[in-house]
Amino acid sequence: MKYVKKYSGRLWIIYIIILISLLQGCSKNDDNVPDNQVFQNLFDGFDPVYNYSSEETEMLGHASCIAADGFTTWYSYSGVSDSLGSEAINSNSMFRIASATKMFTSVMILQLWERGLIDLDTPFNNYLDLDTEEYPKIDKFRNATVRHLLSHRSGLCNISSTTFFDDYFYTDAITQDIRMKYLFTDCDPEFTPGTLYAYRNSNFNVLGLIIEKVTGKSYQEVLEDEICTPLNMSNTFLLDFGITGDDNNVVHGYTMGFDGTDYHGSQAWAAGGILSTVHDLYLFMYALVNGDLFQDYSTFELMSTPVDGGHYGLGLFINQTPKGILYGHSGAIFGYNTRLEYSLDAQAIIISTMNFYGYDFMVTNWYDEYCYPVIDEINKARGK
Repeated sequence: MKYVKKYSGRLWIIYIIILISLLQGCSKNDDNVPDNQVFQNLFDGFDPVYNYSSEETEMLGHASCIAADGFTTWYSYSGVSDSLGSEAINSNSMFRIASATKMFTSVMILQLWERGLIDLDTPFNNYLDLDTEEYPKIDKFRNATVRHLLSHRSGLCNISSTTFFDDYFYTDAITQDIRMKYLFTDCDPEFTPGTLYAYRNSNFNVLGLIIEKVTGKSYQEVLEDEICTPLNMSNTFLLDFGITGDDNNVVHGYTMGFDGTDYHGSQAWAAGGILSTVHDLYLFMYALVNGDLFQDYSTFELMSTPVDGGHYGLGLFINQTPKGILYGHSGAIFGYNTRLEYSLDAQAIIISTMNFYGYDFMVTNWYDEYCYPVIDEINKARGK
């Protein structure tokens, strides 16, 4: 108390200066920040259009996050977690994010590259050491590199192009060695590696196995150690390895009566097996676009550079849209649709996770009727 009394005059002056600065900052911020009701109206008014007809599919739940530079991060939730209406969608609701998982797998590979444990231009089988006796067609992919896998330019086919589903159903647990057996017994290269782009989940499941072979840990352990724990993402798991569909926080989506949580996590795995909340996904996207997941920001620049002038980098879509460049990834899997985007123009993260009941889960109007209007409102608030 003596210290406060002795310097009370000086402290009072400093206090007044700080208070004036804060008030000026608040006033400026209030003029430039959209009213949250604007975002809420867009969220409430979003009516998904599907590949087929809206009558065939119903959106059960929707969780969204909007985070723009200098603005307060905004969240909203609507609907229910399953067809029985068991739980209202909330901040702890974990959705299957499907192919948005590929960004996580890419980050883990690039972290290993930064540490000198992986060379992106080395043939991928150097890390797997699959032999031609057990995997008779592996040698046909001897020129396909880790970079080719990351950019979907390896020539590798989808597992559905093999006889895999003659022997296994979606609910079956598999090992990744089993997956490799089908890929490199039934599959010939679709094209010479590096010459074409063809989006294939198989590329990222091979990358997942490389992560395990190089680290000596499971994919889930590396996910926890390198991404979730550092970012305090407490609700992100690989389905069936960190958590199951029986957990009350796990959201259910349905396609023709099939519960998407029954699609075993080992099958989607490193290409589409992660569950997460919108808050955790925000933490991931924020760290990603700021380079916080890497030793150097140039690694994110590498990840987000289109390969050969296309629209895909290394585990990341780079789309030139009517609203400028968007970095991110979408995901769709058995009753779920996820959109993770970063608008370079608006410096904004826009996330939606959705679950459905019905036939179709491919939402076609999310960009035009939700993402782009959000970007417009942010830019309008900035006077653009």
